[in-house]
Amino acid sequence: MAMYKNKYLDNEKLLSLIEAKLSVYNDVNQVSFLKLGNSIINKIDKILSINNINNNEFIKTEEIINSILQDIFIYEFNYKECYLKVLDNFPALIWCSGIDSKFSFFNKSWLKFRGRTMNEEIGDGWKNGIHKDDLNVYIKKYLEAFNNRVPFTIEYRLQRYDGKYFNIIDYGRPFYNGKENFTGYVGSCYNITENIENEKKLNKSNEELNKLLTAIQQSANLIVITNLSGDIEFVNKKFTETTGYTYDEAIGKNIKILKSNYYKPDFYENLWKTISNGKVWTGEFFNKKKNGEFYWEKAVISPVFNNNNEIINYIAVKEDITEKKIIENKLIEQEELFNKITNSAHDAIVVIDKEGDIVFWNKMAVNIFEYSSDEVIGKKFYKMLTPKKCHKIYETVFSNFKKPENDSSIGNTLEFLALNKSGKELRVELSLSSVFIKEKFHTIGIIRDVTERKKILNNLKKLNNTKNQLISIIGHDLRSSFLTINGFSKLLIDRVEKLSKDEISKMSSTIYNTSIFGQRLLENIIQWAKSQSNNINIELKELKIESLINDIIAINKINIEAKKIKIETKIPKSLTLISDRNIISTVLLNIISNAIKYSLDNSNIKINVTQKQDSVIITITDFGIGISINILNKINKNQNIISTLGTHNEKGTGMGLMLCTSLIEKINGSIIINSKKNSGTKIQIIIPIPV
Repeated sequence: MAMYKNKYLDNEKLLSLIEAKLSVYNDVNQVSFLKLGNSIINKIDKILSINNINNNEFIKTEEIINSILQDIFIYEFNYKECYLKVLDNFPALIWCSGIDSKFSFFNKSWLKFRGRTMNEEIGDGWKNGIHKDDLNVYIKKYLEAFNNRVPFTIEYRLQRYDGKYFNIIDYGRPFYNGKENFTGYVGSCYNITENIENEKKLNKSNEELNKLLTAIQQSANLIVITNLSGDIEFVNKKFTETTGYTYDEAIGKNIKILKSNYYKPDFYENLWKTISNGKVWTGEFFNKKKNGEFYWEKAVISPVFNNNNEIINYIAVKEDITEKKIIENKLIEQEELFNKITNSAHDAIVVIDKEGDIVFWNKMAVNIFEYSSDEVIGKKFYKMLTPKKCHKIYETVFSNFKKPENDSSIGNTLEFLALNKSGKELRVELSLSSVFIKEKFHTIGIIRDVTERKKILNNLKKLNNTKNQLISIIGHDLRSSFLTINGFSKLLIDRVEKLSKDEISKMSSTIYNTSIFGQRLLENIIQWAKSQSNNINIELKELKIESLINDIIAINKINIEAKKIKIETKIPKSLTLISDRNIISTVLLNIISNAIKYSLDNSNIKINVTQKQDSVIITITDFGIGISINILNKINKNQNIISTLGTHNEKGTGMGLMLCTSLIEKINGSIIINSKKNSGTKIQIIIPIPV
């Protein structure tokens, strides 16, 4: 229905009320509304027909309007069921009460929510739906409003059909009929559970936000937020305290105000490239405060994204590390000093933790063991530096590091067999001391390579043994030779005219043999002395082995024939050898002479020469009295040996094999002796072929 309006009519509010009422009816019951509408339209047309309204006419107009309203109120009374139908289909939860304050109507939405019938809810039935903690408050509020005929609003918890309570807001209003007679209350209720939950979430978010803001302001770190151009939009309290810039001074300024020109442009280019690509940048700054003072800070700069994954800001969380840098630099200086001291040491310095793992390794340790620091740090000491055959023993020894109070090795010097990276075995001395580093027990080991010293000591020991043996030989054998020569010479001088020819011959032969023995003894002594003092000049020349051996056999011809020994040789005729003639001759002369000396009569001596790729092997085998195990062990250990008489009581120097071993080692050769008492002796002379 169109709104009719006279330009002279002052009471527009009444016409608006009429239109509102009519629009409601139109929606509720089209047929009933048409009956009412035709009556009202006729009355409105009378008002609109009045062109000029004077006082009398205004009164007449008011009467018409009141008549229209009266028709509407009568309609409302007659069509109460129509109202209830509107309320029944309304989505809100609706209730109505009468003049007795009793609840007499609930719409479909209410009954559906409660899961109950109208008869179950009307009267006082609705009360069992309100939470027991809210019911008395609601009844009190409702009755106070009812008695005073005023609107009221209240929140309470209403139980749904499934037993779950929901938060409800209830708007109650008094209801009047057309004669302004009070007829009861109408209430519209709305489920605000979600709103309350959202409000709680919002409050919680606000609390968390406040906490976050408080934490940011009270943070021990500097926090800066900039826009995409680096202009500062936020700084916290720590920033102002550290840099000297106030909040107002910093806001709007570019972050470049802290720049110290310490870094090259590419440093900042890399930084901006990283964060503008959505990545986090971590690093250090050497920046400048407002007063020009420089300071160090460690920073983490992150991009801030919106819901569309677009970068909208950058946030930097920074820590003032100036004091740490000062300490760090001092530590670096101390570390450099420590490294210089330890690396200038002539001994290896190794630090081992409680578990026996290496945690420090100096330069001399690298030189001795050939392992770099990276190769040994974190590795077990005994596994890295000792031969595998010794691991079980050393594992037990070094396991004491875990119990320093029980480790008797601390404060002492140990000697053990070590192994370098190349597989070379070393003799080392290890001095141990304990120290606490970061409240943890560690062992410091000072390692000295004593391999060469051990060799020298062993050589000195051998020399000392040889010296003692030499003194014994000189004091006994050589002295005896001279005494024999002197004694028989004196007899010849004093009694030459009284001695027979045979007696003179025997004495002369004794003098001769004794002088030969003494000469050979002196030659061996001289050769040995030269070998020990490194005064032997090695002259490599081509040697014919067959010719050399035949010459030595010829020298011993008298003794060979006296024992009727058969010499069997197996020597390649064309075999030549590049070596030192004097050394080879001396070695062969001593060994072949010994073979003849200790051979039985009518026995054989075999001399075989074979050539391999890198050496020539001369094997001399006799079938004489052999060598006992005791003497053979002494020979192998280069210990003092008492000369043994030959099968014809020939004297020996006692130093022949010792001399041969010493000489053959000068040309990197070796001698292997295999012998058994009363079963003969086999000696192999291994002579290397020069490359």
